[in-house]
Amino acid sequence: MGPGERGRGSDFGQALRALIEALDRGAIPYLIGGSMASGIHGIYRTSLDVGLVADIHPGRIARFIRELASSTRMPA
Repeated sequence: MGPGERGRGSDFGQALRALIEALDRGAIPYLIGGSMASGIHGIYRTSLDVGLVADIHPGRIARFIRELASSTRMPA
């Protein structure tokens, strides 16, 4: 781990958690893929990535943005 890299996994996990919680609160269906999904199933990879597919209907976009902004430092 090089200088400035400490905590990257933690930041990644926090960002992913905020995104998933906002999707859940907005009742937006989603799928997770990539190394994150592999790890959940016990197949660990050295990469740190996530593939996310969300079925966000146009009428739910504004609420999703508000939900995400309320759980992060992102402005709405």
